[in-house]
Amino acid sequence: MFGGTSALGGGYGTGGYGSSMYGGGGMGGMGGMYGGMGGMYGNNQGNMQNRPMLERMSVYVYQLCEIAQMVEFNANGLYGFFQLMKNISLAAVKFGNEWLWWLLEKFVEKMRQMKDWVKTKFTEYFLKRDLTRDQLQDQISVLQKVLRFVLLFVVVNLIRVAVSMLRKKWKA
Repeated sequence: MFGGTSALGGGYGTGGYGSSMYGGGGMGGMGGMYGGMGGMYGNNQGNMQNRPMLERMSVYVYQLCEIAQMVEFNANGLYGFFQLMKNISLAAVKFGNEWLWWLLEKFVEKMRQMKDWVKTKFTEYFLKRDLTRDQLQDQISVLQKVLRFVLLFVVVNLIRVAVSMLRKKWKA
């Protein structure tokens, strides 16, 4: 009568037969889990109170069956995911120390490279001789901005520590 289908389930209405891509169908307006007006996420949930008890139970049982079918269809993917997580955790336990030392060595190496790069850039920019007045003014401007940022950082941390100390004092 009013039956219909949708991509992931279907059927709606009061006497139609709905079908779902997961097999089976819903009698009396039951739809697929995502389908139509009678599905689990459909618009017809308010009318469930007006339906007879057995019809409501059949709707819920059917929806549980669809959920079980979806889990069953995805079981291989879930199994593969859990196997992957298990293998990763076993590898982390087995090779954890080696990986940790490798990461630490790479981190230290990158920090040394960064230190050398900053040192080179600093000496190139600030330790030049025979600067013009404009270049000197630019360097002073950059230094002022850096010092303002550092001062702001110090003031923010000072305020944070003072507030923390005052809170401890007021609680006591």
